[in-house]
Amino acid sequence: MIRLIFRPVYYVFLITVLLIGCRSKKQTSSQLYKPKSIQFLKRQLQNQIKDYQWISFKARLEYKDPYRSMKGTARIRAKKDSIIWVHISKLGFEGVRARISPDRIEILNRIDKTYLSTRFNTLNELYGFALDFQLLQDLLLGNPLSFMTTPTAQSTDSTGYSLTTKTSQMDITYHLSGLDYLIDRLELIHHSKGKLIVRQEDYKNITANFNYPGRRQYKASQTNGDLTSLSLRIIQTTLDQPVRTPFTIPDHYEKI
Repeated sequence: MIRLIFRPVYYVFLITVLLIGCRSKKQTSSQLYKPKSIQFLKRQLQNQIKDYQWISFKARLEYKDPYRSMKGTARIRAKKDSIIWVHISKLGFEGVRARISPDRIEILNRIDKTYLSTRFNTLNELYGFALDFQLLQDLLLGNPLSFMTTPTAQSTDSTGYSLTTKTSQMDITYHLSGLDYLIDRLELIHHSKGKLIVRQEDYKNITANFNYPGRRQYKASQTNGDLTSLSLRIIQTTLDQPVRTPFTIPDHYEKI
């Protein structure tokens, strides 16, 4: 059973680090917020760019797809422009360990004794858009994605404001809360591969200029109707304290 649970975590992890986003606040008012200009909303978005040297956090994880569900604990550590390290466990037993550097993604499956090692250009073919380490850093921190530097449309509803950018492969929309302009939702709609909706809430001030959401939810739907969901509840966060990122591929592990 544990083997079946951890086999898909290769793909859970990739979805998680590739597709990360924002927060929501419920409001009872049916009134629309006063429209704002694209340039004003763009500044509010860019104000949420977070700077750091090191960040690490521990989170409770819940995952579900059409075939299985699981709960576990995730530990993520990152050094800016250098490495992202992930450890996923269930009932105290390590299931997956991953290391991402600027040119490669490596993942160990401790249960099956296998490992994956691939370059970013392989993932470009899988996901249909240019993927690099900078993009993964932005997603991990909740920073605005690089292709949101030139939003082309804005709209207003009873909860806040939306900014949208369209590319040849996908539409990207950020929704900002009308109360504080913090990001509460990200939508990535790929023209041929499906849709991802990411929500974040329960923001915490780690420092005066570093707001970080304590809860995240990711829902990815494929064109065939399959739905995959991942929820993270962050229970511990540390900023700018160097930490270890151990990663060794045992000789007896099989490459996949």
